[in-house]
Amino acid sequence: MNSRISRNISLKKVCAALCFGVTLSLIATSCRDDDVVKKGTVISFSLADSSIDTRSGEVTTTNLAKVYSLGTEITEWGDTIPMTLTITDRSGEGSATRSNPLNNSGNEVTKMRVEARTDNANKEYFIQEMTVSDGKAVVSGRYWPVESLTFFASTATLGQSFVPTFTNSTSNHTGTFSYTMPTADQTSDATRQPDLAVAIAAGKTKTTADVPLTFHHALTAVTFKVGTFKETATITNISLEGCKTSGDCSLSGDNTGNVAFTWSNQSGTVTYGQTVSKPTTDADKTINPTDYTFLIIPQTIDENTKVKITFTIASSGNTYTLTKSLKDVIASFDADKRYTITIGVNAEEVDIDVDDKMSSDGKTKDQITITNTGLSDGYIRAILVGYWVKDDVIVSPWTYGNGQGTANWGADWYAGWIDHTVDSGGDGFWYYKYVVPRGGQTHPVMVSYTLTEAAPVEGAHLEIDIMAQIVIKSGLDSAWPNHPSGMSDTYKP
Repeated sequence: MNSRISRNISLKKVCAALCFGVTLSLIATSCRDDDVVKKGTVISFSLADSSIDTRSGEVTTTNLAKVYSLGTEITEWGDTIPMTLTITDRSGEGSATRSNPLNNSGNEVTKMRVEARTDNANKEYFIQEMTVSDGKAVVSGRYWPVESLTFFASTATLGQSFVPTFTNSTSNHTGTFSYTMPTADQTSDATRQPDLAVAIAAGKTKTTADVPLTFHHALTAVTFKVGTFKETATITNISLEGCKTSGDCSLSGDNTGNVAFTWSNQSGTVTYGQTVSKPTTDADKTINPTDYTFLIIPQTIDENTKVKITFTIASSGNTYTLTKSLKDVIASFDADKRYTITIGVNAEEVDIDVDDKMSSDGKTKDQITITNTGLSDGYIRAILVGYWVKDDVIVSPWTYGNGQGTANWGADWYAGWIDHTVDSGGDGFWYYKYVVPRGGQTHPVMVSYTLTEAAPVEGAHLEIDIMAQIVIKSGLDSAWPNHPSGMSDTYKP
């Protein structure tokens, strides 16, 4: 259901565990070295899933409540274009050989580097470049020792050089590397940017079971999407300005497979861009899909970090290039994260805010309206709830119509709202019959409510709240199948 109950909802950044799975398998063989357990095992790797869908783990919750204006006003529309930002962990993004950013969507892993170190002395046990075939890779000539091992695995796409230096102990599993991105050409950069990933499996001892490896991404992924434009247009270029080109990375892993990346000494500044041809009417809203995801070095956002988009309006043929600084939007691009920048309204995101005022004497609650603070047009319904409260404890319920006060509904209420409460044979809500546009308000839910009786408990005060829901315009019937008749598909007059 595309609806939410709220008095004052704020959107939140969603963080989830990032991983793509690789497992370490053991095959029984004979013993070779003195420090190897008798009847030891050859170490082999198998990918838990060699066809992970890069989109499957993404969350579509916007982390920022604010809608930002992208660039200047469009002459034909008399309005700016809104821009929003979503941040998700790169869940479900597995390993690959890139053109895809380590996601395995139709592109299996072919190579990875695996380093094993002893836990008691940080001694290198083996380092091997491993070929993966059908999701399987076998270590050559090394067996399980008596002591435990920690495995460090790394993989990069596009044949890039990516060789971290690892250090190990029973409690600390760390690594470092430096990296410089390929030279930008501002037209096809995303197809030439590699993805880098690291997995750490700590404190593993001889076992016949698989040893899992969980890869984490050292770079930042940036995707552009198109929302709803006022009329059809074609996006022809997207770019990120002020991106750093090189840096040093320190990484650390815990005993559960988590890996954290800290970048420093970032230097160089470049614009990454790509030429596209994306009609705003396409069902697939992603402007730069998997193969064309920007992969950049994590960095602090400053005034030079900008988004730029070029598009042509179909009806007029006019072309616009709009630029937006990201400094007032986010503080940084972080490793292991995907940032999705939506240009235009995303029709799936709606939210509301209830605005009410209490008079100075504490007896009258008035000017109660509901604002659509989301990114799309929607229908709104509401219900009035209240409690008598003393010392932050509810001491008695309150029900509208119990004679303790009087409501002034006003002419506007009757013009905009439909009474569908239980007393009227409905589902308990008041329905606002008009579509409320992004940023628009309803008619007042009521003009005012004034207490006329004393509190049922001495010292108690009445708290009245409007609990409201909103659903996108296209989802009215599916979300609220019992809505009243008389709902209009027009906007508030």
